[in-house]
Amino acid sequence: KVEMKKISAADAAALIGKPGYKFIDLRKAADVAISTIKSAVPADLSAAVEGDTASGIAALKEVTNGSADQLVLVCYTGNKYAQAATDALSAIGYDMSKVVTLDGGFKEFSASQAALVEKK
Repeated sequence: KVEMKKISAADAAALIGKPGYKFIDLRKAADVAISTIKSAVPADLSAAVEGDTASGIAALKEVTNGSADQLVLVCYTGNKYAQAATDALSAIGYDMSKVVTLDGGFKEFSASQAALVEKK
């Protein structure tokens, strides 16, 4: 397991919409379809969490697509899904100094930064 670096909901909120930053919502597609952080890109990592590492790598290759953006990983609570994504990004050689995990995940963010949550 690759060590995750965390970012607070308030600090993450300040990065939304800034050039060079990409928020990746790692939660199940059905949950992202209900609500997500504004401008976040979906990448369902549920299969990777269940042990299908190749699926996680494929999903993250697709959303990073050769970019060198700073990534903010968003999962449910900032743990399992984010860890699967961190491990997959490391496996594909992404610059891990550019990867942070939203501390407390979507649950914390949606409670403290509700104005930046897009309900669908």
